[in-house]
Amino acid sequence: MNIFSLLLTIASVLYVFLGFNVIRMDNRSLLNRLFFALNLSLIIWSFATALYISANDAVAFVFWYKVCLVGCFFFVGIGLHFFFVFAKKENLLKHWWIYIICYLPSIIFSYKEITSDFFIKTYSNESNGWIISWKTDSIWFWSSIAFIIVYVSFCMVISYGINKRATSQRERNQARVLISTSALSLLTGMAIMVLALIPGFNIPDVTPIAGVIWSIGIYYSISKYKLMAMTPSFIAEKLFQTIIDLIVLTNSYGLIVNINPATQRLLGFNQSELVGEPLERLFLLDSQSENTNITELLNTCPVRGIEAFMMSKNGEKIPIILSISEGRDNYNTRIGFVLVSKDITEYKRAAELDIANRELIFQNEEKEKRTTELIIANKELALKNTEISYISYHDFLTGLYNRIFFEEERKRLDTPRQLPISIIMGDINGLKLINDGFGHSKGDELLIEIAKILKSCCREEDIISRIGGDEFGILLPKTDSQSAQQICNRIYNTCKGYALDGGLIYPSISVGHATKTISTETMDNILITAEESMSRRKLLESKSAHSSIMTSIKVMMFEKSQETEEHAARMVQLSKSIGIAMSLTDDQLNELELLATLHDIGKMGVSAEILSKPGKLSDEEWVEMRKHPEVGFRVAQATSELIPIAEYILSHHERWDGKGYPQGLIGEKIPLLSRILAIVDSFDAMTNDRAYRSAMTKEEAIEEIRRNSGTQFDPEGARVFIDLISDEDAYNNMKIMIEPRMNES
Repeated sequence: MNIFSLLLTIASVLYVFLGFNVIRMDNRSLLNRLFFALNLSLIIWSFATALYISANDAVAFVFWYKVCLVGCFFFVGIGLHFFFVFAKKENLLKHWWIYIICYLPSIIFSYKEITSDFFIKTYSNESNGWIISWKTDSIWFWSSIAFIIVYVSFCMVISYGINKRATSQRERNQARVLISTSALSLLTGMAIMVLALIPGFNIPDVTPIAGVIWSIGIYYSISKYKLMAMTPSFIAEKLFQTIIDLIVLTNSYGLIVNINPATQRLLGFNQSELVGEPLERLFLLDSQSENTNITELLNTCPVRGIEAFMMSKNGEKIPIILSISEGRDNYNTRIGFVLVSKDITEYKRAAELDIANRELIFQNEEKEKRTTELIIANKELALKNTEISYISYHDFLTGLYNRIFFEEERKRLDTPRQLPISIIMGDINGLKLINDGFGHSKGDELLIEIAKILKSCCREEDIISRIGGDEFGILLPKTDSQSAQQICNRIYNTCKGYALDGGLIYPSISVGHATKTISTETMDNILITAEESMSRRKLLESKSAHSSIMTSIKVMMFEKSQETEEHAARMVQLSKSIGIAMSLTDDQLNELELLATLHDIGKMGVSAEILSKPGKLSDEEWVEMRKHPEVGFRVAQATSELIPIAEYILSHHERWDGKGYPQGLIGEKIPLLSRILAIVDSFDAMTNDRAYRSAMTKEEAIEEIRRNSGTQFDPEGARVFIDLISDEDAYNNMKIMIEPRMNES
């Protein structure tokens, strides 16, 4: 036996050791049985090769060479089957044809080699044993080589797939070892075959030695990564050692035979301290349990999920949930008990924490409610503060800034950086007249419209303020005199396009401006200059504005009552006739004519429904109606042209006996012109139709005036009026004079 035969024999022994060692682990495992068969084929291949190398004659050489090739061919087929099982291709292995693929080529090549020599061309016995040359011109030779290469390569592909799909590091490491050792074994075998063919090397074909590499890889996977070692008993042992639940095993008498590491760690005992001890050493039942001790509880198996306590080595009571099962053998004889427990210390703490958390949540919810209430209160307070801040610096009616803000901004902007800075001062024309004539609501509308006009004519950065009842101030930072004048012009032009109350009222404001161009000038002087400029403008515009407003008042007065204009024309002529008869001066006659026209000017403040009501007025309506002399008085007082007749308008409903309104004047304390107007007004009212009654005849009206002379009317004035009206020619002349006046109007 030479060195090559010895090496092959040692390899055969190694294969025997690996095969029997693996089958001893689990002889029921298909994977283990295939590995045993794989090593058996390697034994045949390797040992037959050792025998043919050291054969004494050609006949023995040929026999053992054919045997070694059979072992080689079946090694390849069994190897592919092994890798299919290792890769868990169960669905694939259910088909019969997969076994044809694995073993038919091995059978065919083995049969062909036994019945004919397709592998060896020549052979000779040399110093190192029998040396062969292969039939490289045979198709069977190359087919067998391709068969070996393809099948071994496919085994490596399967191993690569296992590596990619593996869910554990252990399986990935197994696959990597198999890939690397399979590839290295294949390359080594091919290298040995090539060296055996080279003339002059004089070495025999020792290809089976390449299987040692693969076998060592398998053995490494077995010892390091438990390849083919995951038997049911191994798995059970590992589960017992690694499970986190507490497991105690006893015999049928309740004596402890084993405890898992989790139990040892929790209780602080070593296994040797508890083996052979009764369960009472460890278990205390919950006081709520019906069972008095653990031994009695064993007899009630199975037990599921009861609360109990385990005693640790240091005497600590550990709360657990306990389940007990019994084990029986094939003869249904009890052989022991399995006690599985779960430490619920954390659960109990969690329950306590849960109660505490619920209480905390409730308290937090209460706090959140209070916080929400505080937030709402703070928001309301902030809103009120905002409103207060807004009101502090804004005019409530127009929304413009007020005088306080105007004065603060005037001081703040008085810096060289804002130069040139201009101030515009404005004063509404005829606001008092509109308030008195049309009511304060119309005056408020006028103020609002003027504010809109000023906003539309100024820039966003300009500060527009209402600084008085009818006064406005505008601060124009970085604005020269020319630009300020342009803004004033825009204000005038915009006012011309506005109209209130159907075109009866046209907004009018007088504005003036002044500009500070150097730091030495004071803002107070600039403000005074702007006010003076505004005052000059107001003198020019005031009369025109008042005239426009008075015209509007007359139009409104006449529109409210269809008879008012005719009534005024008759009143003028009758009053003047009496005035002439009573020798009044020209000034008194002019005032009497103006009074006769506008004495009811206050009625424009009375609703049209009251003025045109067909029936008697209610008490409330009379209160409203009797206000018109005072309204007319205020309108007249607000207009320079009407100031002379203001007292007459106020007193034109007074009675001689003091029972009139609004002041209750008696006798000659009533102005003369008012006494005359009262007689004429009553006569005209009696002799013309009213909504609530028909007209009297002239004679009936004269009789009524005569009867009330000295009570309602001035006796002297009534006598003069009766004498004048009783004269038919004079009365007819007055009627003739009234008609042209009516046509003119």
